[in-house]
Amino acid sequence: MKKANRDLIALIATLLIIATLLVVWFVMQPLGQDQAVIPPPTQTPQVLTETTASPSPTPTLADAPLRHATIRAVGDIMMHQDQLDAHKGKKGYSFDTAFVLIKDSLSSADYTIGNLEGTIGKANNKGYTGFPAFNAPPALLDSLKDAGFDMLTLANNHILDRFYPGIEKTIANIEKVGFDHVGASRSAEEQAAPCIVDVNGIQIGMLAYTEHTNGMERYTDEEALKYCVNLLSKANFKKDVQALREAGADLVFAFPHWGTEYEQGIDSAQKKWTKKMVDAGVDVIIGSHPHVVQPIKYVKSSDGEHRALVAYSLGNFVGMMVDRYACAGIILELEIEETEPGKFQVINPGYVPFYMWPGAVINGGRVVRPMPIMPHWNKTPKGMKSDKVKAMKQAYRDIRNLLGTNPAAPLDE
Repeated sequence: MKKANRDLIALIATLLIIATLLVVWFVMQPLGQDQAVIPPPTQTPQVLTETTASPSPTPTLADAPLRHATIRAVGDIMMHQDQLDAHKGKKGYSFDTAFVLIKDSLSSADYTIGNLEGTIGKANNKGYTGFPAFNAPPALLDSLKDAGFDMLTLANNHILDRFYPGIEKTIANIEKVGFDHVGASRSAEEQAAPCIVDVNGIQIGMLAYTEHTNGMERYTDEEALKYCVNLLSKANFKKDVQALREAGADLVFAFPHWGTEYEQGIDSAQKKWTKKMVDAGVDVIIGSHPHVVQPIKYVKSSDGEHRALVAYSLGNFVGMMVDRYACAGIILELEIEETEPGKFQVINPGYVPFYMWPGAVINGGRVVRPMPIMPHWNKTPKGMKSDKVKAMKQAYRDIRNLLGTNPAAPLDE
């Protein structure tokens, strides 16, 4: 081999050795902070994925527990002059003693309603009076609230007993105590506003009307008459029911003040108004004014597609009426049951017969106490005389005879 070839081979070998040493030296050097670690080619790269938490499902109507409510209602709440005199003390009026025997029955419902017969608070520079122009002191409202009432209906023949200023004063006093109310208004806007109450999550639309106002409209401001009290003769039931449904009412109750006083039978006008209200979609009708108990019936609409429970009159609740049939009344009880989400029905109508006991004489007046009859059948209150015990038991028999074939059943209290 020539010397030149041997020298070239030696040079190449030397360069390979130097290159190998440099690679070894480089690999053996420590990694710097800015040098990346490169995984071996056989290692599968780690893939990072962004995960999002699954949102909680939005609760639906079907998830909510089915709702239920118990409603109780009574008839006419009146304060005659004898009662006003008996409840007036040195420091003013108090009516608490009038309701001590019936308070538990009223308070056992989720919502309790009564018809306030007359006005509350002095108006037109006149004092407190009984029949024929009922006007009671605001203390009556405090006692009614304490007894368990939640709503007062105001559309009746005595709501104009102090004319339009009396309505203004009455509503102001009622709202001050915290009652719901329906049937009378202080403005056209107030009259048009849907009245819906929430009872255990159930939205109940309320309507109230009266057949007349004892002719007092002749002495009342003409403009105010357009809105201050709801009259049956001017009612548009379909429009009123539709307004409540659109405002969210699950059921609609109507409270008409109608019928013939002291008659246990249903008159032709009651039948006419009933049909119109049922055809309009009212679910429950609870009447007042006759001052005696009248039948309870189911009434179907003209097309047969709708049915309403109708209690034509609950009789009196409290007042100075001692005649047979007028000295008693019933507490009507209804249960509202949600059968499936958003659908409701009225079930288990029942009633509690009670007697208006004219008891103690104070200041020349008389304290009248509504009292459930059955709890006192064998154990009457202290001071109750034999003639009143007899009248109480007769009242019970009269009510049972009248309602014996009606859909409502007597309640065990």
